[in-house]
Order: sequence, then structure tokens, then C-alpha cells
Amino acid sequence: MTNTKVKWFNEDYDLGCNIKDLEKLGFSNSSYHNDLGPSYMNKKENIQVFFLDLEDPSIKNEKIDYKFSIMKLDEHGEYSKTIGTTNSFDEMVEMVKKNQ
Repeated sequence: MTNTKVKWFNEDYDLGCNIKDLEKLGFSNSSYHNDLGPSYMNKKENIQVFFLDLEDPSIKNEKIDYKFSIMKLDEHGEYSKTIGTTNSFDEMVEMVKKNQ
């Protein structure tokens, strides 16, 4: 699988997966300019996944050692709880499926 790089704060930022695979699964971009990294929501918009480039200086500075952070959102689209973190794209997809 070829990883997609996107512009994030004018830098090439590695999503850790192929964006076409995300789109096929129904994810849409939910990134906000204040976030540490880009994010995508599932089709139901009740789960948000942050994509963390482990080579990015701001991620290294935070001592983050996982590529994907999966969060549950409430009915207002606000953070409810952390579902989990992982370095595996497939595991991230499974966490999303189990928690929709």
C-alpha cells in the first residue's frame, strides 16, 4: 500500500495509509487547522480518526508513538471518549467498525 502525503502546515505529511482506501470506506476529511494532525470521520460522523505522522516534528515533540488515534463523538459531534490508538491501518478500521 502506498501512503498518501498531504499538505499540513505547508509540509508534506504522511497519513500512514492510502487516502483512496479511506474514501472507499466512507471516510471524509474533518481536519481543522488547530489540530495536531489531519483527521477523518466515518460515514455516520460519530467516530473521528486523527492521522499522526511519526516523522513530523510536532508529533515527535509530543512524544506520540502511534499513527492513528480513534475517538468516539457524541450526538453533537463533540469528543466523548478515546476508543484507542494503533499503528495498524487495518486495526484502526476494525476499531471504527466495532464502535459505530
